[in-house]
Amino acid sequence: MSTRYVYALIDVRDDSVRYIGVTKDTFARFDQHMVEAGRETPKGLWLSELQELGLYPRLEILETVTGTRRAALERERYWTVKFVRLGAPLVNVTAVNNPFPLQFDEEATIVELRRDLGWSQNELARRARLNPNTVRKAENGEPISGQTATAIAEAFSEAFGKRILVRDIEELNVTI
Repeated sequence: MSTRYVYALIDVRDDSVRYIGVTKDTFARFDQHMVEAGRETPKGLWLSELQELGLYPRLEILETVTGTRRAALERERYWTVKFVRLGAPLVNVTAVNNPFPLQFDEEATIVELRRDLGWSQNELARRARLNPNTVRKAENGEPISGQTATAIAEAFSEAFGKRILVRDIEELNVTI
């Protein structure tokens, strides 16, 4: 069990809520958002507009959730739906259409990612072409090789449709 924060990014020009998210570390997540400025996405374009004016969004914590990642995602969906119904011009409204959108969370452990996909340890092992005991070791924080970690990251990359690096998966104990 860990603590996560459901937060809003707010446009300081008009105090409108533009993004709802969930994170363990609001400071690191804010920095990650700012790196996206200039990308050809609704969020990237909005952040670029602000930066061109010398402004930054304001991050406000809406709720603190202690428990599972799934519980935090449920609360994120609640807040997203609430703000959409209030007419907020959110740049990430996909969460409204799917209660648990298949999105990669940079702050997730191997266990959380596997469970989000509905996979057993054996299924992850099969997709990563690893022995199931190796997956168990990785999930228990035991040392694994870089090759094993890469195989796990590649299996998740394929499932999420996004390139996931070993460093993106929390709590992997990779030996060099």
